[in-house]
Amino acid sequence: RDVNTGVNNQVVAYRPKPGEKPKKHIVEPKETLFALSKKYGKTVEELKAYNGLPNDQISIGQELIVGYTAAPA
Repeated sequence: RDVNTGVNNQVVAYRPKPGEKPKKHIVEPKETLFALSKKYGKTVEELKAYNGLPNDQISIGQELIVGYTAAPA
């Protein structure tokens, strides 16, 4: 997948390619990173990397990046 890994193969951060735009999602009650990963076809680790999250905790009303649009050709 398209994330950078560091020590022990842990996700460190995602750096968008030039021209990519983030797709965003506002967290609603009872949503989890796992559920959002399934909804958007990403892994939990990818979502954490997109958002700089140190763990799996998210909050209601939090805006999360759930992917990126492709850069124009």
